[in-house]
Amino acid sequence: SDRLKGEEGNRRKKTFTNWVIECIRYADLISVFDIRSEDNLDYNILTSLLKGTDLNTYSQLYLAMVWDRVDIAEEKIFSKRDFQFEKGSLDEVMKKALLMERTNFVELLIMNGFSMTEFLTVECLRELYNSAAVDWPQLLEQIEKFVGPTSYIYLRTIHKYLLFVMKKHRNSLYELDVPPTKQLQEEVNKNSKSRFEQPFFELFIWANLCNKPSLLEYFWERSGSPLVACLLASSVFSTFIEEYRLDYDLEKLTVFINNWITKANEIMEIASSKDKNKAVSIIEKRHERFGDRSLLKIAFIGNQQAFIGNSTSQEAVRASWQRGFVHINSWLSIIAIFCPFLVLTPAFTFLPLGDDGGSLSMFQKMFVFYKAPMIKFYGNCISYLFFVLLYSYIALFNYTWTFQYSEIVLYIWFLILIIDEFREVLIEPSRSFRKKISDHMSNIWNRIDFVLFFLAILGLVLKLFPQTFGASRVVFATNATVLYTRLLRIYHIKWNMGPKVVIMYRMFPEMLSFMMLLLVFILGYGTANQALINPTTS
Repeated sequence: SDRLKGEEGNRRKKTFTNWVIECIRYADLISVFDIRSEDNLDYNILTSLLKGTDLNTYSQLYLAMVWDRVDIAEEKIFSKRDFQFEKGSLDEVMKKALLMERTNFVELLIMNGFSMTEFLTVECLRELYNSAAVDWPQLLEQIEKFVGPTSYIYLRTIHKYLLFVMKKHRNSLYELDVPPTKQLQEEVNKNSKSRFEQPFFELFIWANLCNKPSLLEYFWERSGSPLVACLLASSVFSTFIEEYRLDYDLEKLTVFINNWITKANEIMEIASSKDKNKAVSIIEKRHERFGDRSLLKIAFIGNQQAFIGNSTSQEAVRASWQRGFVHINSWLSIIAIFCPFLVLTPAFTFLPLGDDGGSLSMFQKMFVFYKAPMIKFYGNCISYLFFVLLYSYIALFNYTWTFQYSEIVLYIWFLILIIDEFREVLIEPSRSFRKKISDHMSNIWNRIDFVLFFLAILGLVLKLFPQTFGASRVVFATNATVLYTRLLRIYHIKWNMGPKVVIMYRMFPEMLSFMMLLLVFILGYGTANQALINPTTS
């Protein structure tokens, strides 16, 4: 080139040569590769950047994490003999790894001595929720729908979110994390520095609510409560399907739910194969955080029928159904309700008393018998059958203008049933009364009960006035249909009848459609038939 000729060119050559010599002195920092044919280009570029001394450990880790090259971080950073980090120095790296869903980096940091227990404070978890909400705005939309509008997420907000999904949730660290006020400033600040007993379980909840699917498996394996975690995740996804359908693929959510329930069922199968009694005790173990409920009740609230249907859960249900008995005959138990001394015969085998295997006294056997859920159910069924017979007798033979003794007994019985229905509403797990009613009325049998009680009250009010006595008789007779329909509820306990009741209920809309088609032919045939049989009818 002409620029390298002459005196000026010689000066430039000398300068360039000095530059090359200066570069060669740092040969260990030089990486040579063909940018046109190199397959592992990101590896070479990142390795070159990490050779320098300008980047501190945090910057090097962050750079490797952004490029998602855990192999380079392990080879070039953590393999150094002099690599050490002080407590809290890598907290920001862990936060970035969690927010960017770098599961491999999270695992790498923990394998090299990072303590998740020391890292995850209330303040840290709160920051993770708010940072994740920036990339996942649906979290704020869900909170607004389930809890109420908010611009900043505190853990008390998440506590209310979990209350909506699980109906019960207790955790003092969540509940005390509120916007600081003058009165609570010191208490809130102290709570912000508190740490969690099971940090991986808290991060599992965070990953669920903030849509971090890549991290879920890793946190679940270390959660300390894998079965509760499975039911929690499936309940959250079920809530999305029922309450929050915006921007969600329902098919994908169904796959998520099935995936977590399958994991829970597989764990129970392994536990049952090892020891059936211990497996049942795992199912029945109560979890204080979620309202002191067993796994069965948690699954019931989350409507996780696939988990309730596994063999261990069914064994736990059977043990609870026949509580206190080794063996009990259904027909003999119904007779024993009226002849209690049958309980003392060998036909009823009771569980031994305590660990020493002592036998029960006569009064203890009576107590266990009448407290067993199975006997309570049979007693309730018999009582309802007598109630239906009394109602039928009055409707057919004894419904008069004046109130007879039998009718007074009937209405007192109705009052008792209404009070019991109100009690059922109050014990619903939801916190607000409005939600209790909504949850209670979601069951078809409770809706039938509401119609039954409404018609009974309406018939009673109409009977009080002479002008509407005829209408009250119509209402009273119509209510008998609802009363008999309610008898189908008893069939639920029979394995061969219960599914048929469910099938009939689900086919009811289709049956109505069929009836609408059939109505056209019935009306056509009826009109033609009436016209031909009675041609002179005026």
